[in-house]
Parts: sequence; structure tokens; C-alpha cells
Amino acid sequence: MDGYNPAGYRALADAVVEQAAKDYKHALKVLRRHSNDTDANKLKWDCEKFFIYEIGTYSDLDGRYIMRGIRENIEREDKRGQKKTKQT
Repeated sequence: MDGYNPAGYRALADAVVEQAAKDYKHALKVLRRHSNDTDANKLKWDCEKFFIYEIGTYSDLDGRYIMRGIRENIEREDKRGQKKTKQT
């Protein structure tokens, strides 16, 4: 195929997964403050669906592992924020 660029496709696939991770983290943070936020709930659901059912199209990564890591990261950030608040 003329003009075929495997590295370009790989970069695009990586960018799709990275954006899904950013979107998932954003949705979870919004939902911590506003649990009934319709847009954040839809975004969270869309990202979870992607990580569970669709990530295999883009990567060999384990989507459930990625989601767990993002949730744990947010919890650590929250704990650090609470410690800073208590110190001031």
C-alpha cells in the first residue's frame, strides 16, 4: 500500500488509549464532587466500555488494569490533598 505508515497508525492508536485514560480520570474527578453529573456519568460509562470491550483494537494493554490504576491514582491524589489541607 503506497503511503502506508505503520508508525503513524501505532501513534494514533496510542493517542486513542491515552485520551480515553485522560477522559476517564476527568470523569471520575468530576463525579467525586458531583455524583449526579449526567455528562460525567456518560463519559465514565463510555470509557469503561472502551477499556473493557474495545481496547484490544488499539492495544495489547489490559483495560481493567488501566482503570484500576487510574482510580488508585485519584485516591492517592485525594489523600495528598487532604494532608496538605490539614497542615495549613
